[in-house]
Amino acid sequence: MKFSHPFNQKYAVVQLFAGLILGLITPIMYVVFQGKGLSTLHIGSLIIISAITTMLLEVPCGVIADKYGRKASYLLGQLFMACAFLLIFLYSDFIILTLAMLLQGLSLSLVSGTLDAIFVDKQKQLSDNPGFLQKNLAQAGYFHHFGIFIGAVMSALLSLLPQLHFLTENAEFFYQIAFCLIPIQMLFVSFFIQEVSPQKIGNKVGFFSLLSNTTSQLKGRKTLQYLLFSTTTAVIAYMSFEKFWQLELQYLLGSESKNWLFGVLVALSLLFSMIGQTLSPAYCQLFQHNYAHVLITIRLASGASFFALFLSDSIIPFALCFMLIFFLNALSTSAVMTLFHHSVDDHERATLLSIRSFFLQLGALGGTLMASTIADVFSIKVAFGVSCLIYFISTLFFFIPVVSTLARKLSQEVRFSN
Repeated sequence: MKFSHPFNQKYAVVQLFAGLILGLITPIMYVVFQGKGLSTLHIGSLIIISAITTMLLEVPCGVIADKYGRKASYLLGQLFMACAFLLIFLYSDFIILTLAMLLQGLSLSLVSGTLDAIFVDKQKQLSDNPGFLQKNLAQAGYFHHFGIFIGAVMSALLSLLPQLHFLTENAEFFYQIAFCLIPIQMLFVSFFIQEVSPQKIGNKVGFFSLLSNTTSQLKGRKTLQYLLFSTTTAVIAYMSFEKFWQLELQYLLGSESKNWLFGVLVALSLLFSMIGQTLSPAYCQLFQHNYAHVLITIRLASGASFFALFLSDSIIPFALCFMLIFFLNALSTSAVMTLFHHSVDDHERATLLSIRSFFLQLGALGGTLMASTIADVFSIKVAFGVSCLIYFISTLFFFIPVVSTLARKLSQEVRFSN
């Protein structure tokens, strides 16, 4: 898979590199905290601190990006992330680690939606064809997942090499690698990713005025509201799988020791995510780029997959559903984002992406609480069954006239451009 335009090629490298950093530290994040002597309660507290910080700062940081520059916001966010990594691998004190997670939350808020907004603005400059945007969004997602895959594989291989055991026995080593990679990523973005600003926001407009105007305008945008509600509903459903699949797999395994299977499934999840991103343009073409119809079919298939999880009582059907869910999730991403980006104004893109991220995190929090409660009272299988129903409910948003009208309009634009 490759991009034809030089900007997109450079952006693919940026996404690959960002995924590589994420892939290096994701498998060992909890292990690092555990190795520092933190209790499960302390680890959970640190995760919650980072999540709440990100949620609270998402929208204000999106406004900052739109007002002062998206690339500048991204670079500042990466600098804060480097500081967070430095604190994590140098210190074990809970107070200092709390500061690190606060910096990580701030970093995620500053970075959120910035490069995405730059990328989409460039695609719309190159072509107004929605199919062109959807295809390139899918390709960008592919390279990000591929980077995570490479990072995770590198993390596993480095840990297995006996020559490096003296380094990898301390999981902080991977945070050190990530810390060293962040400046390289920052330099690459600084020199090779040029920001496109079709409509700059005047410097005389105050920050709080911009924040108030954006959030008030969201109230009048029915299409955008329904897309946000639909995505949030789907995230609520997805959380029962993302947070509890390991526990359900452990239950199915029983007393058997097959820890290697967890690593294999994580690798397969990334592989099938890449396949989903790759096939996404062709799947959208089947529906003549009517993205509402695309998403209805995928959400129904996702609901059916969760129902199959509800029924599964052995490893093989569970593994098949596992791979299918990741495939379907990746297959839908670019279609969702194409509808979203054609519902927002260019000069507010980073802000509204931050608002979308806030809704996603809110849905993730609600979905986790719902799934954990159901799993505690009944079982994880029942939580999967409830998620199946929620997925079916999420499809109803795409039948709402304003959403279906936008989907038909984009489909007509693609056919006209072709």
